Amino acid sequence: MNPTIPVSDDYDSGFLINKINEGETNHQISGSWTVEFDIETLSCEVRALRDTSAHINLSGFLPAPGIHVNSYDPVNQIIDVDVTINNSTPYTGYDLRLIIFTDGVGHKLLNFDDWTGLFDKPGGLPINPFKTFAKSETNRVFTGMTQHTENLLIRLPGGNPSVSFLVEASYPGNCEEPYEIDSFTQEVLKDQSGSSTGVSVTVRDWQNNTNSVDLYCPQITGQTLVPFAQSDPELWEMSLVNNTGAIAGAYT
Repeated sequence: MNPTIPVSDDYDSGFLINKINEGETNHQISGSWTVEFDIETLSCEVRALRDTSAHINLSGFLPAPGIHVNSYDPVNQIIDVDVTINNSTPYTGYDLRLIIFTDGVGHKLLNFDDWTGLFDKPGGLPINPFKTFAKSETNRVFTGMTQHTENLLIRLPGGNPSVSFLVEASYPGNCEEPYEIDSFTQEVLKDQSGSSTGVSVTVRDWQNNTNSVDLYCPQITGQTLVPFAQSDPELWEMSLVNNTGAIAGAYT
């Protein structure tokens, strides 16, 4: 089981970005788009989502990312693309991320770096997968007049070609929340209700001031969020209880 990856069919298919007071966060939306893939010609068209313009910091607006389609696997319905984000402005950002929104169709970023609740759409999953760019740069800086490329694997259920996504970065410094969550480890969890196992995760924060970490996997826990306990500055641990009697499987 992998209880860090959420799944739910209980959300609508509309695309709407929540209003966020930029005075309360250093995250800046740089643009939002829909990409229409042509799985026959292995090409795509990227269109701006104009209805999100009220939420975009136009002073840091980036051009549409360049998307190169490498291949399409019709059996698993996975499209393999390289995405290049170009900072054509003189401004420097940090922790650049491309967020792909979950939807009622079932589009999903498979090789995600993490999940975020920022800019989530109402009525959908509380968190969405994202890919981080410029990870090899010191402090993950996205310097003006540079570009960075990442590989994305996206599931297109039924070959549905339309995927909505958003690009955002932190400004004028690094993000205030944890920038990386990895090394998730889980011991054996039995499928009997009430069985438990140890779980741990590494959480990295530029400010080293993370005060809480929660697990979202109601399919196993029967609860919306279950808290971890901090073992050291970056390591968080918990006892995961199978309250629902969930059977063995990959919860993706």
